Amino acid sequence: MILGYDSHGAEVVEQTKEYRTFYKRIPGLVVIEYIDEYSYCLDTNKMVDGEYPVILWDNHEGYGYTAVNNFLQ
Repeated sequence: MILGYDSHGAEVVEQTKEYRTFYKRIPGLVVIEYIDEYSYCLDTNKMVDGEYPVILWDNHEGYGYTAVNNFLQ
């Protein structure tokens, strides 16, 4: 499930704040999907042609790899 805004509030904002607090995530990463030990994030620090890469964040290892160059891929 891709996070967004629903009747319970802005889940994407809440998860991003929670991950920054508990997993020392660097500023500029926005959680769009979380799966137990890791999550997919938009890296707003690395915008290219108006698009953000989607990266994998490991809760134990930190910044992983670029999964795709932009959200639409």
